[in-house]
Amino acid sequence: MTFRAAAFCLSLLLSPPALAQQAGDVADRAQSASALLLAAIEGLEQAADGKEQVSALTRTIQAYESGLGDLREALRQVTIRETELVLRFDAKRDRVAQLLGVLVGMGTDPGPLLLLHPSGPLGSARSGMMMAEVTPALHA
Repeated sequence: MTFRAAAFCLSLLLSPPALAQQAGDVADRAQSASALLLAAIEGLEQAADGKEQVSALTRTIQAYESGLGDLREALRQVTIRETELVLRFDAKRDRVAQLLGVLVGMGTDPGPLLLLHPSGPLGSARSGMMMAEVTPALHA
């Protein structure tokens, strides 16, 4: 892979859309590292003698290392955020599982629902009083 291709790949990796969820500071540093790397590669291609080439290569390596450091920092931030989201998801998943268990339990046990009168508690009380009056006569 040539230096220009490496710089292009690094600039794609460090572009603002890829770092949209990280802090703006990391994205700014990554963009500046990408610009420094591209400038250093241009200097390397335009270097005429060995001294200029060594100097341009040094700048290229420093810019690459700077971009790599920024990329590692962004990766650390993404890992922290991922851990946060996984923990939050697990907590909510447990709550939803408990709620689902309660709902499933209510759906399979229609017994208490049969004891309720459609008109509410007053209707239940009235029907209970009527049943108390009628039951002895039915037994007789």
